Amino acid sequence: MRKLEPKNEGIRDLYQCLEKGYNSMPLDLPRTPFNKATKARKDLNEKLRKVIEKRDAENTCEGLLGALLSNAVEGKMKMILSLITDR
Repeated sequence: MRKLEPKNEGIRDLYQCLEKGYNSMPLDLPRTPFNKATKARKDLNEKLRKVIEKRDAENTCEGLLGALLSNAVEGKMKMILSLITDR
């Protein structure tokens, strides 16, 4: 398995927490998997927003994110920042 960068490691951990919570009883009580998933989703959206803003500022066209951002700039595909982070 490939070693991930520290920022990607955090994203992976948040996503795993989110996945566990979505597959649990939807009780929004403190320390339940669902509550942890709700918090992880907020943190994940914020981290992804920062990554997108950084990549957009650098005009880097690497990978899927770069392709989405470059298409949004060219007007071929209008993707709002919130839609990219929410997927």
